[in-house]
Amino acid sequence: MKNSNSFNMLKYSIVVPTRNRHETLLFTLKNLLSIEYSNYEIVVFDNASDERIDLHLAQIKDERIKYFRSDKPLAMSDSWEMALGYAMGEFVTIIGDDDGLMPETLRITDYLIELYGYQIISWDRIFYNWPEINPEYLSNIITIPTKFELKINNSIDIVRRVLESDISYTELPMLYNSVIKKSIIDKIKHIKGRFFLSVNPDIYSGYVLALFSDEYLRVNLPLSVNGGSKSSNGIAWAFNVGSKISSEFSHLNKISSLKLHESSININSSHAQITEPLFHAEDVYDIKMDFNRDIYLKFIVQSLRFANESEREDQLDKLKIEIKRLGFKYNHIQLALVIDNLRNRQTNLPYYDIMKGLQKNKLVLNALDWQVYDVSEAVHFCDKLLKINIDSIKRLSLQTPKYRDRRSLIQKFFRKLKLFFNV
Repeated sequence: MKNSNSFNMLKYSIVVPTRNRHETLLFTLKNLLSIEYSNYEIVVFDNASDERIDLHLAQIKDERIKYFRSDKPLAMSDSWEMALGYAMGEFVTIIGDDDGLMPETLRITDYLIELYGYQIISWDRIFYNWPEINPEYLSNIITIPTKFELKINNSIDIVRRVLESDISYTELPMLYNSVIKKSIIDKIKHIKGRFFLSVNPDIYSGYVLALFSDEYLRVNLPLSVNGGSKSSNGIAWAFNVGSKISSEFSHLNKISSLKLHESSININSSHAQITEPLFHAEDVYDIKMDFNRDIYLKFIVQSLRFANESEREDQLDKLKIEIKRLGFKYNHIQLALVIDNLRNRQTNLPYYDIMKGLQKNKLVLNALDWQVYDVSEAVHFCDKLLKINIDSIKRLSLQTPKYRDRRSLIQKFFRKLKLFFNV
């Protein structure tokens, strides 16, 4: 295999958007600067933090770190849009300011790019919950996936299965867990004038990139660590609605030009939030996904978030209005049964019964038992445990899609046609 570091062109940009999280950002940078690879840059985009992030970075003194700052607080998608614009690498990934990459990640993606030629390579993630997050019972948890495989994902099939809640949205080729050829991002951006069109930029990127390509390479080996800290937007949305973090997220989205898509069901449901970005991605390519509406509605209802009976009934009333507005055709009896089952619950706020030890396709550990207190230590611990490297990839046999949907080929043709006339 050729050594990509011999090329003059910058190979990778690791983009790190940040706002008011220097206490986790510094550990993320410590991790990124220790990656066993040389041809990459770290783009830190400071979304008008109240603290002087630049002073902290000045003490590190590493030319791989490129620092940029917004003059005013931006919505998350607007911040990511600006951050992405500063990336100069041939391939791009985005990680959060409380996340980390495994030491061999870029060497592995180099190997896979040269071996298979894919311009979109997605991977699995380890989940690490930092200390002092709310709720407290989630703190200091490391969840390590144990199902290892290398496969080619059929994009249309993956998107449909996410919509019908058959698989997790993390199977999508999000910028958060993938390396993407920068030229692909530029082509998509050229269509609408910007890349991110949804208030949920991480999930949106997975849909819009999946629909760009009929298939992509998926590595079910954990090549990054997804951190959940006390300041994480994801933690705030799921568990701390009304907190300062979630309130600011909502406020900045309101003053942004980005809105929830009119084709999405606008209720307080996790599945509604996960699927809303798809409708924006459909607009980019002027296509409509074919999926089972009954299954979609079922999981919208099952993932409704409510703290008491009154909130539950308010959400169900809003659901009826939304279904009527959208003109959904659905199985009334099936939906009624799902709603009846929901009414047997006093509350439906997220709660996870954390079972430690080896479970189906995952290993759950208490980070404190292994003296892990930050994401840099979490990466180091998992690297020692898993020893993921190029040899790990060589031991996996490539799995191809069981079928190649004719519909995906038709949609691919129209996507390429639209891109051609916009370039």
